[in-house]
Amino acid sequence: MNQPAAPTRRDLKQLQRIAQSNEYFECVARIAARSLDTRAAAIVTVDQGRRELRAGIGLDELGIADQTAFLASAITAGDPLVVPDLSTDPRFSSHQLVTDSPKLRYYAGVALADPQGLYGGALCLIDTRTRRLAPDEHASIVSELLDLGGLIEHELLMRSLIGTDPLTGLRTASFAIQEIEREWRRGLRNRKPMTALVMDVDQLGLYNDAFGYPAGDRALRRIAECLASIYRRGSDLLVRLGGDRILALLMETSLDDALKIADSSRREVDAMNLGDADNVIRLTISIGAAGFDGNSAEPGDWQALLRRADVALRAAKTMGGNCVEVDRS
Repeated sequence: MNQPAAPTRRDLKQLQRIAQSNEYFECVARIAARSLDTRAAAIVTVDQGRRELRAGIGLDELGIADQTAFLASAITAGDPLVVPDLSTDPRFSSHQLVTDSPKLRYYAGVALADPQGLYGGALCLIDTRTRRLAPDEHASIVSELLDLGGLIEHELLMRSLIGTDPLTGLRTASFAIQEIEREWRRGLRNRKPMTALVMDVDQLGLYNDAFGYPAGDRALRRIAECLASIYRRGSDLLVRLGGDRILALLMETSLDDALKIADSSRREVDAMNLGDADNVIRLTISIGAAGFDGNSAEPGDWQALLRRADVALRAAKTMGGNCVEVDRS
């Protein structure tokens, strides 16, 4: 086996360009598969006990994109895990992915972990070919895994510190509270309007059941990217509240103007046609809206604004979803 290929200057420039974007993990996985000469590579993270596929290269061709438990095998190993022949390793020899199609034979992975427990996961590389590794080749692979794993861990840490949700690329709720409070105070001082739009993805649970959680995660990421392309003014805040719920806080925007933007974003997501072939399951968004006219005297009223938008969202869900409802109280 050849020594791992060093990342090219183009690779490094691409990493720099897409740092903090949702492409980052895909780029690292691509570099890993190329430099270690494997058919497939994956990055899996663990959030509150749930495994999420952050990036996958070649997984669909092997039909294993939903096999996150197997992909994350390196988590339990501690040290970098290199298995030249899965069929002869007692830990994997009876696994269905080894005994049956696609008959995986090679696995190399490294656990991704933070000492404070902020995140966990694994970078892994997979192939259907066995490997015969000399000691120096094994050492080179381990070194490359540790280097690439370090890149991923650093990115995850930076995202957690700056408040970016690693799945959607949106701000996290805990981080956004300070921004919301700051913009709310500014709106009070300047007597400017503000509108809150609380959005929820319709039928995501059914979609997960039908296509698997990795597919659901990819769909949620695509929806988030679509919304980010709409709510892109510097003063807009787009926040993942948790699960499939997203908040758009539009500064200096009247309720009537925000409703036009909300309906446009609803139609954009609907046009993505995320669902099954028979259209029985179709991912759309429901939106609840509530506005502030700039005349409130209570500094904490932004929380009431979000509660009103949430009430409107529940009304939209009751109407069957894929619609915008408003609370004008």
